[in-house]
Amino acid sequence: MIRIFAFLILSCCTVIIYGQKPLSIKIDQLSDKEKTTYLEGIKLSKKGLAKEAMKNFDKVLKKQPLFLEAKLRKAGLHYDAKDFATAKKTIEEVIAQDSSYDAEMYFAIGLCDKTLKDYRSASKHYNQYLQHVKNLSDDKIKKLKHEIEIYDFRANAYEHPQTIDPKPIEGLVNTDDLEYLPSLTIDGSLMVFTRRIRGQENLYISKNNNGTWGVAVPIESINTNDNVAAHAIREDGNAIVFTTCNNKITGFGSCDLYISTKENDKWSQPANMGNKVNSAAWDSQPSFINNGNTLIFSSDRKGSIGGRDLWMISKGKNGKWQEAVNLGNKINSTANEESPFFHPDGKTLFFKSDGHIGMGASDIFYAKYDAATQTWSAPVNLGYPLNTEGDEGAFFVDAKGQKAYYATDIATKDKANANLDIYSFDLPVELRPEPISYIKVSIIDEKNKKAISANFSIIDLATKDTVSQGTAIDGMVITAIGQNKNYALLIDKENYYFHSENFNTMESYDVLKPYEITVTMRPVLAAGPEAPVILKNIFFKSGSAVLMTESQTEIDKLYNFLLTNDKAKIKIIGHTDNVGSDADNLKLSEQRAKAVQDALIAKGIAADRLTFEGKGKSMPIADNATEEGRKINRRTEFIIVK
Repeated sequence: MIRIFAFLILSCCTVIIYGQKPLSIKIDQLSDKEKTTYLEGIKLSKKGLAKEAMKNFDKVLKKQPLFLEAKLRKAGLHYDAKDFATAKKTIEEVIAQDSSYDAEMYFAIGLCDKTLKDYRSASKHYNQYLQHVKNLSDDKIKKLKHEIEIYDFRANAYEHPQTIDPKPIEGLVNTDDLEYLPSLTIDGSLMVFTRRIRGQENLYISKNNNGTWGVAVPIESINTNDNVAAHAIREDGNAIVFTTCNNKITGFGSCDLYISTKENDKWSQPANMGNKVNSAAWDSQPSFINNGNTLIFSSDRKGSIGGRDLWMISKGKNGKWQEAVNLGNKINSTANEESPFFHPDGKTLFFKSDGHIGMGASDIFYAKYDAATQTWSAPVNLGYPLNTEGDEGAFFVDAKGQKAYYATDIATKDKANANLDIYSFDLPVELRPEPISYIKVSIIDEKNKKAISANFSIIDLATKDTVSQGTAIDGMVITAIGQNKNYALLIDKENYYFHSENFNTMESYDVLKPYEITVTMRPVLAAGPEAPVILKNIFFKSGSAVLMTESQTEIDKLYNFLLTNDKAKIKIIGHTDNVGSDADNLKLSEQRAKAVQDALIAKGIAADRLTFEGKGKSMPIADNATEEGRKINRRTEFIIVK
């Protein structure tokens, strides 16, 4: 700081307007004794004798109050003594006496403002500096304008703070050790976090019991003598991806991402995620998307815009990882972006950055993804006090978009020995992602009622996009579903009939309630005419036998079933509700069954393997007195023809 003040003093000038009282004087206007006293003060200040130097400057100023150079020397001494308020006051006195004395004093007082966290004043004085100074380089002007933008943001954030009330999470997760980096399943039943004990980082897991977190247990098959951290649990709780560094045997770079999956309540030995996910550089801090079919993570690999960037990688139709893609310069700055968390709403990405305008070292931001244009919005800072002058870390928001989880040391009195604990709070409404629900499917065998693993896919019937797919581990599927959608759930397993469900999240759907069903899978050999398979994603226009485009997913599934069971012959049966005459309903049901048959023949199924029949309204399976019952009765199904 003293060099800044020295430059200011060397560049100052005396302003004397002819016929008017001077606003300041130069050193050569001092008496010899005053000059000697002043120069001796400079020598004393250079030796670090601030008090003695201050006395010399005061002696000169007592006799020559217009000698502003001495006042600025005093301001420099106050600044170096970390008495920023007095330094600022002293410079203000100079400005009040002669506002044109030198432009550099506006820069110097701006530094005092910054240190005092008076950001509104810092912005004002830096703007004044730009107005008064001449011959600044374009690069310097650009940097100063960026600083002003930061100060304006911070001032506004302090003047309009977010209302939050962080509380330690209830239960037995937080201890005298350090707990941080929380990651939850979509139903909120499990939390995985990092605990550091005497410098050793390991992963722990805790179960939620009516809002209270139970005793956390280490995940033994994942933890090693090396640090294990920077992780994410898949939304269904059946996989964890995490970071391990300096593995000379299985690693590709300094830090790599590994995955462990759970089956029969046991976690598998970790496996490196391969050279598509990992690189020769640093790869860490993952976030699952689409129930594990996509990852966002932080890496400083080749192609990064800044130091550490956020990258995304997805699995192809063959289930293998494709090439990682940089999220681009809307998200990534020339500095570092880390700790991503992509909310299951499919739009909102939270992350931390020290490159975007913020409150301090690293701030938490969010950005929105537009799937239609495949673009990101500009990042939005979460504001104060979520962000501070310090270094903010990982951030997690529940599926409802209401509650946020993070680690903080705000309860630590001794900041030299900060103890991180996991806290939660209600996220301000304006910062919330869209609430998201989830579907929870239990898959059992029809005969023995035991859980069975099976392949599943969830398809958006409007776009034909597969929003989630995989294998139901231990017969359980848990995955996010969006609002205002019409979905097909398709489940298949070798030697079983495929099963389909239709569910939608339109206007009457309560997004805060999960969609829970139990699916009974029927072995093919056990089927007969008395046990039809209902095709729940076959749709017709009202009163018509014209198949709607949303039916194509189910037609394709039935086609694949017939290809796999190439000796099977089926009868397609149509049914209606009780609205209308018997004759009209019988005719319509026959036409609808034939429409499905024709669609299969058009795809290549031999006609002699297919027959159709209409039953009209004669075989209801629900109450025709309600619209919901009539909807169930309007159905298409098939049976195996023996």
